Amino acid sequence: MSSDAPRTVGIRCPRCGAPLEITPESILVVCKYCGYPYWTSQAYVYPIYIVPSYSEHASRFFESWLKTDKDMRKIASRVVLKQVQTTYVPAYLADSYTSTDYYGKLRVRLEKRVTKKDSEGNTYTEIRRKSVTVTVDGHFEKEYQINIVARRSVDKTIVDPILSHFREDYNNRYVTPQPLARADWSKIKGDVLSAEIPPKDAESYARDETCDMLISDVIDGMRRKAKKIAERRNPGWRATSADVLEKKIPCNIEKFQMSPLMLVPYIVALYDYGGKIYKAVFSGWDGMRVWGEEPILPTQRLLYYTAGLTSTGLLAGLGSAILISAIKSGSDPLIGIGLLLVGLLVNGKFASLSIKGARIEKIDDKKKEKESASERLIEWLVKW
Repeated sequence: MSSDAPRTVGIRCPRCGAPLEITPESILVVCKYCGYPYWTSQAYVYPIYIVPSYSEHASRFFESWLKTDKDMRKIASRVVLKQVQTTYVPAYLADSYTSTDYYGKLRVRLEKRVTKKDSEGNTYTEIRRKSVTVTVDGHFEKEYQINIVARRSVDKTIVDPILSHFREDYNNRYVTPQPLARADWSKIKGDVLSAEIPPKDAESYARDETCDMLISDVIDGMRRKAKKIAERRNPGWRATSADVLEKKIPCNIEKFQMSPLMLVPYIVALYDYGGKIYKAVFSGWDGMRVWGEEPILPTQRLLYYTAGLTSTGLLAGLGSAILISAIKSGSDPLIGIGLLLVGLLVNGKFASLSIKGARIEKIDDKKKEKESASERLIEWLVKW
């Protein structure tokens, strides 16, 4: 069992006698040799499911990605795979349907630009500001999906995209977890992270998180509604912000469902390129690359550098022209100053990209490929 916490030694698996690695917070430990679930306390005994994985194809998943990724295939011949490791993270999936009848009182800040002329006949812009109080109410309902890691310390940069990808496939029934008792452990390779959060605690966390998300969404909606009301009541004025003075947002969870504890597999591949080590993370059930570091190639560095200079030059030129014009006319120079600042920020961003050793890529659910990585793997193997 992989863990960063101190391990308790001397405890062996009741089924095969192999040593078990147990942390002080562990509730459940799965023997990595025979798959037997060992409960550190009989107070927590609940069903466990495992997501089937193809860890034996881990290196092939990596090679498939290397050959099909538009950037990586350019350097495939110089990439050396150093290590692949499969890990199972314990998690729950919670679904809730939530509603509320809300009420709120907000202070909305408004501003209005007025064009005037001075004693010499020169035109200038004056900005007027005021605040109004707006009351809003209404009904709001939404379904929330929350992924809960049954472990207090995990690498969220890896686990979050893995669980998001798993949630989508699980909802679409592309993957079906199976009871741990029925799993063929001789075919399941990898480390199982210890479960530290029992179902009751996970449910409590999911309900609290659901209500927090509901309240946040309602407050955002109240601000938008209050701005529209204030602008409608004050023609010619523009709402710039809305602060909540008073609110009542009761959280009603009408439906709630949570999955049993599931062991979700992911594969971490470490590879060498140019003497530096990079990391790529794949889902264990279909080989989809969900997160990874990719080397920044010389052509990409040049592109970042050129884009930084070009965008900065355009924004700085436009901002300077607007600023000079504003100073001459006596109008508000805020837009010109803003463009200059944006130009500096853009330049800094592209400059940092051009000197970085790697860039991070994550799976994009909205633009996710229709083909699974396993299908691409099969196609590549056939061609090979």
